Amino acid sequence: MFALTHTIAHTTACDNRYAVAIEDYGAAVVRFRRATKLDPASTQSWYQLANSLMQTAGGTSASRPPSSTAPSTRTKSALFLSPLDEAADAYEHVLTLDTTLASAHLEHGILLSRLGRINDAHTHLEEAARLNSGLAPAAQQILSSFASRSDL
Repeated sequence: MFALTHTIAHTTACDNRYAVAIEDYGAAVVRFRRATKLDPASTQSWYQLANSLMQTAGGTSASRPPSSTAPSTRTKSALFLSPLDEAADAYEHVLTLDTTLASAHLEHGILLSRLGRINDAHTHLEEAARLNSGLAPAAQQILSSFASRSDL
C-alpha cells in the first residue's frame, strides 16, 4: 500500500510541477489541493498551493503595492473563500509545518498586506528578513512602503 501511495504522490507532484511550468495555475491549484489531501504533512505541496492561488488572484506582490482595503472580514465557516483568503490559510498551514521557511513568511507577509492586515504582514516580513538575510531587502522595501503610506 505504501508503494502505491508513494507512486501516486510522486505522479501528482510531477503533474503539479508541469502545470506550474506552463503557467496553468488553475490546474496547479486543483492538483496541489489533491496533493495536500494525499500528504497533509507536505510543506512543499501546501506552499505551492498557496503560491498557485496567489497567481490565480493576480500574482504575487513583488510588483504590487500593499492593499489599501480594509482587512478581510471572511469567516472560516464561509462556503467560498477567495483565492487570496485560501492562499492565506495555506501559508498559515505551511508555517505550522515549518516555522523556519523564510520564503513562506515573505510571501505570507506580502499576501497579508494585500488583504489589509498590515500588523500581521509586518510580523511575517520581519521574520522573513530575520530567517534569511537575502530576503531582507525585499522585506524592508515592503515594510518601508507601510511607513510611507498616509492611509494607515
